[in-house]
Amino acid sequence: NGIWVQAQSRDQTRLALKRFSFAGEWLETPLVEQHTTWVNLHDNLKFVPDSKDFLWTSERDGHQHLYLYHAGRAVQLTEGTGRVNAIVHVEAACAMVLGWRDAATEQHLFRVWFDGREVEKLSDEAGWHDVVISPNGRHWVDRLTSLSQPPGLSLRSFQDGTDAALAPNTLVEGHPYHGFLDAHVAPQLGTLDAEDGQELHFRLTLPVEFDPNRRHPVLVNVYGGPGVQRVRNAWAPLTLQLFARAGIAIFELDNRGGSNRAKAFEDPLHGRLGEVEVTDQLRGVDYLRSLDWVDAGRIGVFGHSYGGYLTLLCLARGEGVFRCGVSQAPVTDWRLYDSHYTERYLGMPDANPEGYAASNVIDQLEGIEGALLVIHGMADDNVLFAHSTLLFKALQDRHKRFEMMTYPGAKHSLQERNVAIHRYQTILDFLRRELIQ
Repeated sequence: NGIWVQAQSRDQTRLALKRFSFAGEWLETPLVEQHTTWVNLHDNLKFVPDSKDFLWTSERDGHQHLYLYHAGRAVQLTEGTGRVNAIVHVEAACAMVLGWRDAATEQHLFRVWFDGREVEKLSDEAGWHDVVISPNGRHWVDRLTSLSQPPGLSLRSFQDGTDAALAPNTLVEGHPYHGFLDAHVAPQLGTLDAEDGQELHFRLTLPVEFDPNRRHPVLVNVYGGPGVQRVRNAWAPLTLQLFARAGIAIFELDNRGGSNRAKAFEDPLHGRLGEVEVTDQLRGVDYLRSLDWVDAGRIGVFGHSYGGYLTLLCLARGEGVFRCGVSQAPVTDWRLYDSHYTERYLGMPDANPEGYAASNVIDQLEGIEGALLVIHGMADDNVLFAHSTLLFKALQDRHKRFEMMTYPGAKHSLQERNVAIHRYQTILDFLRRELIQ
């Protein structure tokens, strides 16, 4: 009983779970999480029915695992190199969780018993599962997607294993996308190693008219920021097909700092942003240049938000490997961005001035090579338009030629219908001039 609160220190290295009475009186602090870099927030506090016990996930051993708190003691229920992402259902003797055990590119449903029995994997099909379980625990709705299958819904039974399609979304005749399948290119997944030996995952989408005996241009589509995983066994955004039909291969690499991996995979961002991310993206470019069909003189980089930030840094530090870049809604000075987000990784500005300076794009523009297109919504309430006006002025002061497209009234996503159409037309026109020809 009571109100449960997660209280975080300003430097985000300490998190305390506290319980208060409904009158606001502090009652107890059942647990404290601490880390030398930062403690990730989550919503994985769940209570065991008809009990004082509760469930919690923690990265205290380097991987996010499930813990049962019983009689003031924490019992670790999962272990290994996998990860528990979400607790979706709790019963008296077990919990249902979403996460992965063998491959971070897939998500599955597992049953975790409180008495130490072996963890059961309940979803068999390869791909990415998101699940909603009925309150009585008898059925579950499975939203499954894979590289070859857009998200579909099915109703499944825990009792007899029956499976009823609700909205299968299979690409059969009559499906809205069926007529486009002849030109659809299924992405491929692969891996390469970072300089510290950690495994990096990538997704590669070939051009529609791919010929292994010809050389093709490649667009490195980058996000690279914390809290995001792009490379998954899941249906990919159709924008990749747009570029593939234009004759461009699209390469996406989840660099160190991304989510759904071990804490050690995220932590290299601590104290300085834009360092290991660019190093890993350039390692991906080295891999591309080793492929016979890649035209090493026609490699571009494209990104939005954090990806727009990394696009600028890739052009600045790439030493000419990128022929062009498209930077959308980029962060250019972290002192102007969301404090809670920024301080998690860089700390307080007065405590880490060197890290803020090293992460600033503006001071690194001298090295920019290749054609550049900058796009930003003028009503962006996430990455303020001021980031790009600072960039425009700094590029002009350094006599750097660039193109820009701004959208009055458009916010951060730039997905308003007319904005999106015009934006992709602008990007494709730029790429045809600077990368494809």
